[in-house]
Amino acid sequence: MKILIVNTVPFSKNGITAVIMNYYRHFPDPSYTFDFISISPMDEDLMKTFESGKSRVFFLFRKEHPASYMIQLYGICRHGSYDAIHVHGNSATMGIELGIAHLCGIKKRIAHCHNSFCEHKVVHTFLYPIFRLQYTSALACSESAGTWLFGKNHYTILKNAVDVERYQYSQIIREHYRRLGNIEDDTFVIGHVGLFNRQKNQMFLLELLNQISDQDNTVLMLIGAGEEQEKIASRAKAMGLEQRIRFLGERGDVAEWMQTMDVFAFPSVYEGLPLVLVEAQASGLPCIISDSVSQETDLSGNNIFISLGDMETWKSAVLLNKPFTPDDRRSRSEHNIQKIRENGYDIKTEGRKLKELYDTLL
Repeated sequence: MKILIVNTVPFSKNGITAVIMNYYRHFPDPSYTFDFISISPMDEDLMKTFESGKSRVFFLFRKEHPASYMIQLYGICRHGSYDAIHVHGNSATMGIELGIAHLCGIKKRIAHCHNSFCEHKVVHTFLYPIFRLQYTSALACSESAGTWLFGKNHYTILKNAVDVERYQYSQIIREHYRRLGNIEDDTFVIGHVGLFNRQKNQMFLLELLNQISDQDNTVLMLIGAGEEQEKIASRAKAMGLEQRIRFLGERGDVAEWMQTMDVFAFPSVYEGLPLVLVEAQASGLPCIISDSVSQETDLSGNNIFISLGDMETWKSAVLLNKPFTPDDRRSRSEHNIQKIRENGYDIKTEGRKLKELYDTLL
């Protein structure tokens, strides 16, 4: 079977890309062929992964040159002999790719929603009636994401699964990476991973750090990149916090840096079911999360959900998690990994589920 995968966000270190790559790396049937549409340049490691899997990658620039994008995509769909197209996104703009595939005679067209909201509401509303006519199968990362885009009960949940063993807590890794980051043993690290944008709400974390400014040994670790990174860095400097914040940028070793953190803070304005929260729980991190995020993310049973309007409770929750021992962290990681597996978020299980879905399309 030959499938064209379309990523409607940049192929970089972000949640949707991580989900795509997890399923690609752990797909259980080597007889399947996957090609990819990327709307952005791609780093060397990702290209090597695709080349080793004998996948073709087409670079088409969706936002910068929309007309050219559609013409080139039409040519790829028309002449690629694809059995199915699988489009990843979070709004009705996926109707563009699905509609082109429809015109080209690709009979199996999968829309896969990864969020419960979108920022371009006008375009989404305009395209929605067209979008609903273009897909033949609907996937969503969570109930909230599926209901938002497809309507209740009109989709299949494919979970944002991870390779849980990679995130299992290791004191050796923690000590090694703390040395790499010049982080003292007694330094308390509030961690966050995500694109720098309005949705992920890193500005809230600056205010949170400022609220606990009396804790000299507390730092904020931010992993990711994005359109608001410079704005966040400038604001941190203006607040006098630049010495207490570590900007680590986009990284391929997030699992290892998570070991250095002591608590994971996630103040998103909206989400589907973010992969990074599954990863943080697997590593044994206490997770303090905006109550705008679905409680489906609470796989461990221990996540704390707080309103973004209640900074005092955020501060108290963070400081409550300050004392811990390596044995506590290791035990919490093992417990959480078991819960993650029981809830179906192990990539080995969900990889087989995706194959079964594709098999029904034959």
